[in-house]
Amino acid sequence: MTAGNAASRMSTDQTLTNPESAIRTPQSGRAARGTVALVLSQGCYFFFGYLAVVLLARALGPRDYALYGVVLSVLVWLEQVGKFAIPTAAARLLAQPDTAARAVERATLFLNLILYSAIFGCLWLAAPLLASWLGIPNGTFFFRLAALDLPLFGAYTALQAIHQGHHRFVRLGGAGITYAFTKFAGVWVIIQLGVSVEKALIVNALTTVAGITFLVTRFSDTKGPSWRSAVDTVLRIAGPMAVYSLFLMMIGNINLWLLQLLRPAETAITGIYLAALNIARVPGFGLVAVAAVILPSVARAAAAEDRELVRRYIYQALRFFLLLYLPVAFGLVFLAEEVMQLAYGAKYSGGGPLLSVLLVAEGLSTVLAILGSVLVALGRVWRAALIASLSILLSIPLIVVLALKFGAVGSAFAAVVTGLVSLTVMVWVIRREYGPLLQEQTGLNAVTAAGLLALSALFITGGLLAKLAVVSTGVLVYGLALIFLGEITSRDIAPFLKRSTATD
Repeated sequence: MTAGNAASRMSTDQTLTNPESAIRTPQSGRAARGTVALVLSQGCYFFFGYLAVVLLARALGPRDYALYGVVLSVLVWLEQVGKFAIPTAAARLLAQPDTAARAVERATLFLNLILYSAIFGCLWLAAPLLASWLGIPNGTFFFRLAALDLPLFGAYTALQAIHQGHHRFVRLGGAGITYAFTKFAGVWVIIQLGVSVEKALIVNALTTVAGITFLVTRFSDTKGPSWRSAVDTVLRIAGPMAVYSLFLMMIGNINLWLLQLLRPAETAITGIYLAALNIARVPGFGLVAVAAVILPSVARAAAAEDRELVRRYIYQALRFFLLLYLPVAFGLVFLAEEVMQLAYGAKYSGGGPLLSVLLVAEGLSTVLAILGSVLVALGRVWRAALIASLSILLSIPLIVVLALKFGAVGSAFAAVVTGLVSLTVMVWVIRREYGPLLQEQTGLNAVTAAGLLALSALFITGGLLAKLAVVSTGVLVYGLALIFLGEITSRDIAPFLKRSTATD
């Protein structure tokens, strides 16, 4: 997949993972090793994924890269909708001590293969229509080639869920590293042989095969009821999550699809848009993954009816994101054009303004994902699904109007507007039940420090090195301002300086 889709997939993995089966605070050497393995896995996934996409984007060029990205965005959307249905339910059930593990494992594999085979059939049949609708030359062949990954991905995610439910985090971490490195190696090989869209899609499927090979395992030895008895239980949990993920994953792709649909003659510009989106997703990808470590605690606090603790966890997640996202986004905004050309080359020049707008849109999208996972943890899955669906309904006419008038930049601005409206609704829904999500003083301190950070932009002149020096100084001033205002204290820094085994 493209790095943008990789980032989207990984960040969504982190925020939608079922609270009861997510990573808990390490209480043993095994748990600690598992946590380290997953963190290392995520780092490799990120590093090799973005290295692969840079190589692929440079080799294909904006036009072919856009075709590849649009086809893969449809594939990833379908894959992720399925991933957070049956596998999520299985991981939750297997984490419970009284579950008939063997029955759930077999039911998960059976149901997931049936689901992804059905999705495969739908995409195969819809390929000509999608190719015509999105204006993709040879698109029928591309979509059908991409669809071959669907049954494979069904097996892969079912195996992931089984290992996750049994807390085999070291095995999961190893699978992530294998997946990421195979992707990079495959891209490197096809570049040496002569890169093409179809070869890139084949690499995507072979990467999934490598992940399956690493995760293949025997079923649990515990005896119990037939796997058929677990089908209803799995499906009852999977249904609401499937609806939510259907719309959540669409939010990240609808702008790209409509841009290609409305302006098919500007496929090269769509390629630049996709390349900018890949970079814009980087800050949110890293931050939501860390913030999501806090969010499983929301489910436990809600189950204990501890409303104050729920508010505290929500505040911690949002505060962490706000304070760290601002300086990262600032640096990328004022170095946008240089970053685009440094990453992708001169073919992608002119993408700086797109990157600046998309950084705002992706920041809003990340907060939406965090708060959406809070609603899931609180058992309000249908509310999260409703908000996500309303976001899609709002975005479609907005994208059509702005994309037709302003092209790719208009599509990016539509994402910002939609994100603001959807975030306002999400905050209102949670605030009604739990009160303010962020302390006023924290917001004031962040705005003050961000204002000082923005002042450094007045001194940005000259070449790349001069700009880097100014941006670095501005970020330093931002951090010192937060310390001076008392927003960052020794309590925030202590967890990174010493080992702690405390639980939530």
